[in-house]
Amino acid sequence: MSPFPDLPADQLAAFLSAIREAPEADEHRLVFSDWLDDLGDPRAELIRIQCRLAALKKDDPGAANLRERERLWLESYQDIWPGECPMFLWSCSLVRGLLHAHLSGGLKTQDVPPWLGQAIRDGWVIQLEVYANPQADVK
Repeated sequence: MSPFPDLPADQLAAFLSAIREAPEADEHRLVFSDWLDDLGDPRAELIRIQCRLAALKKDDPGAANLRERERLWLESYQDIWPGECPMFLWSCSLVRGLLHAHLSGGLKTQDVPPWLGQAIRDGWVIQLEVYANPQADVK
């Protein structure tokens, strides 16, 4: 069973839409985090941690504690959020709690893992870039 609760789709879409409209501003992410927390979703903590880290200078004394909390959160949930990044993903990362994915252009729809397809449909992927795959043209 997933530790992530089912979220009301209309409210989730509204929060994620507001975040996509102002991706560099953390205000919407933090309000979203509060909502997730109210629903018992542990992703709320990651959003808060990563927003705090992004706002700190690298040499800030509080950064080490936050990086450790982030490491522990990612270690605890790495198998389910965001999930295993398959080979066709050039990179997949959580940035201030939301997904950024960079895909190979040779990707076929059936190759998209269910978790990524669902994350895209639900709006959790804030940045999605598809790169040309020069190997796909080689016969």
